[in-house]
Amino acid sequence: MYEAFGYPILSAIFAQCSPDPEDVRYQHSDSAMGHLLPILARLHLTGCNFGPTLTVRQIREQMPKTRIDGQLAPFTFMSNDEDAIIAEVKRDCEMAKEGDARGLNLTTAGSINDGSLLTSMRAVMYAIQTYGRY
Repeated sequence: MYEAFGYPILSAIFAQCSPDPEDVRYQHSDSAMGHLLPILARLHLTGCNFGPTLTVRQIREQMPKTRIDGQLAPFTFMSNDEDAIIAEVKRDCEMAKEGDARGLNLTTAGSINDGSLLTSMRAVMYAIQTYGRY
């Protein structure tokens, strides 16, 4: 259904509004988008933010040049469990180092929910400093 209805609309919009390779073409979805990655890859997105069920590796396999915004699960962030936050950020940093492709803007894969603490942000910053250098 997406290929029949959504893809043609996005393709036409990008062809009209951002036709050059350096132009911004972005897709955001909080949903599990794994089944749509091959279709979305044909749009030559310059950036994306998908739901936390996808990994950096899965996105990178289909979109090697797309900047990834995310993949920290918002509920992990909101749980304020510093060990879980660090583990997810470390996982994403390690996947971002694979291959020649780069471009991970480490954010949540969706909204920051009520109840999220500053200590969670500090845990993210610690993990980026520790594992995000390459």
